[in-house]
Amino acid sequence: MGTAETKAILKRFTRNNLKHPTYQALAELGKVIKTIFLCEYLNSEKIRREIHERLNVIENWNSANSFIFYGKGGQISTNRLEDQEIAVLSLHLLQNCLVYITP
Repeated sequence: MGTAETKAILKRFTRNNLKHPTYQALAELGKVIKTIFLCEYLNSEKIRREIHERLNVIENWNSANSFIFYGKGGQISTNRLEDQEIAVLSLHLLQNCLVYITP
């Protein structure tokens, strides 16, 4: 197709090659995109309200996760990968159950 994702391109650059023109161009493009977004955000009350509402949903979801994942202060307190995986998968199972029972 003749295209590549930015992530794939940036992986080719090492710490010693940050002065490469392609890398610098992509970095500047990223700054431009962020600036455009900030200008649109500041200009539009509708966008600000929408983002605020979505952030509230995420914060509420995180609060629910803290409530249902209460053991050991909500922290995964083991270094064993298998136990960490079981804890995270259990949390995902509980999250899915909440989605199904919440109207």
